[in-house]
Formats: sequence, structure tokens, C-alpha cells
Amino acid sequence: MKKLLFGTILLAGLIVFPIMSMAQVNVQVNVPVPLPPPIPFVGPPNVVVLPGKNVYAVPDVQEEVFFRQGWWWRPYGGHWYRSRYYDHGWGYYRGSPSWYGRIPLNWRDRYRNHMWGGHPWNPRNIRHGDLNRHWRGGHWRVLTMDGDVPVGSLVDILAGSPVGSPAVGILGSSGKVGD
Repeated sequence: MKKLLFGTILLAGLIVFPIMSMAQVNVQVNVPVPLPPPIPFVGPPNVVVLPGKNVYAVPDVQEEVFFRQGWWWRPYGGHWYRSRYYDHGWGYYRGSPSWYGRIPLNWRDRYRNHMWGGHPWNPRNIRHGDLNRHWRGGHWRVLTMDGDVPVGSLVDILAGSPVGSPAVGILGSSGKVGD
């Protein structure tokens, strides 16, 4: 009887202890990231295209606000946030957007001084209501005498676009695409 009882206890121990040793303790502490304060826009913001960066920037507010492929982006407190709206609905974005590393830190100085990459730059302000028309089908679009055309290459942009046209205003009067 003692052997049967000992065998039963040993068998139970062989079954129970490995199961207990497989149990893991996983403690997660989620600290909520505070949302950025609202930006007091007077109205929908105008944007400019940063040459060669495929990013719109809002030059007339103190905060960094960008627009790219349907998302509004802004850094705040060491974190990044994005929204489908320029004035609300901000959500935390883990990491930073990949395109941000290509934005010159002094882009506002370049905007104020009308110089980009050592060349004159006179960006055209794009109204908020024109954003969907300007960025469509994965391409920047330029208003020309022939209507709305996609921007494909420098040759496409400048072909038939006289100096002072919107195409030159987006790229800079030198016709160079960013630096």
C-alpha cells in the first residue's frame, strides 16, 4: 500500500511540477502618453510642399505640423502623434515617421528667407481645401494652363511651364528639386 501511495504521489508530482514551472509571470505597466494640447488655428492651415521631401509643412504656426499621405503629423513632448484632422483626433504614434529624418531642421528659416539648397525658393501656399486635389493617386499634382497634371520628373514639370507658374513656385525658381 505504501508503494502504491508513494507511486501515486511521485506520478502526480511529475505531472504537476513541470506544468507549474512552465507558468510565467508577465507584468506590464502601461503608462499613458499624454496627448498634445490643441493648436489654436484661426482657420484651416495653409501648407507648403518642402522641395524633394514629399511632405507638406504648416509654416504659419509655431508648432511643427506636417501633412503626408492623408495624415497630419506633429511631435510633442518627445513623442509623435498623427491624425486625419489638423485640429483634433491626435493619436500616439510609436517611434517617429521615417520621412522626418529627411526634413532639414532649419526648414522654417529656408521658408522665411526664400532659399532652399542655395537657390531661390518661393513656395506656393496650398489652401487646406486644395490638399486632396493637390495630392492624388500617389503623386503631387501641379496646376498648369492644361489643367491638373501629375508631377513625374523635372522634365514633366518644366515642359510647358513658364517661369512663375505654380510648378516653379512649388520647386523653387531654379527648377531644382530639393537638396
